[in-house]
Amino acid sequence: MLIRVTQADFDQAAEVLPSEAFPSMHQEFAANFALRRAFPSAAVIRVDRSGIEIDGKRFHRPWMLHKRHRPYRFKLSRSRLWVRIHDLMGVFYREG
Repeated sequence: MLIRVTQADFDQAAEVLPSEAFPSMHQEFAANFALRRAFPSAAVIRVDRSGIEIDGKRFHRPWMLHKRHRPYRFKLSRSRLWVRIHDLMGVFYREG
């Protein structure tokens, strides 16, 4: 499944986080908001350096999640190979 992290997600993360928060926290919160949009009925969504967890299911952490500071998309998958392939493709992807 492809997840799109939009500028609105980054803006929402900036609203809820203090200004002195690390950039990685802004990126994790933005990804969390995008996942909330994709999985509105999920009870628990956790995004951090160890990976992504949605209601107890673990997913591989995309490289793009901590490297992009503008809108992007990432592959939500349990397959490390598919996540890495999509990360490489995402280098060339430009969100409008």
